[in-house]
Amino acid sequence: MLATLLGSGCASRGDSIDPATQTLLQRDVQTLTRAAAAHDYAAARDATATLTADLNTARTAGKISDTKQAQVHAAILKVAATLAAQPTPTPSPPPTTPAGNGKIGDGKARDGEGNGD
Repeated sequence: MLATLLGSGCASRGDSIDPATQTLLQRDVQTLTRAAAAHDYAAARDATATLTADLNTARTAGKISDTKQAQVHAAILKVAATLAAQPTPTPSPPPTTPAGNGKIGDGKARDGEGNGD
């Protein structure tokens, strides 16, 4: 959906996008697509935020038309909604240290181990 919107540089005069901006946004979409395909939804959400920021910067700089910006933004919102529905994995708890003094073993020599015999 996003790749299709960014695939053609200038479909019509009202749909214009600067070639360098088009390349940047296409890279953002590829990053997003790879993360989603790998089920790395946290990275996909980050990529969506980057894409949105780059899109807004391009619009402010006049590098993309209002029409094209609105189309891409609408597609981003759909993708973001899909990502929001995906579970965010909870991090595994850090390993715990067993109760005691933190030293390995009890300090007592076993038969034949360092007791000087």
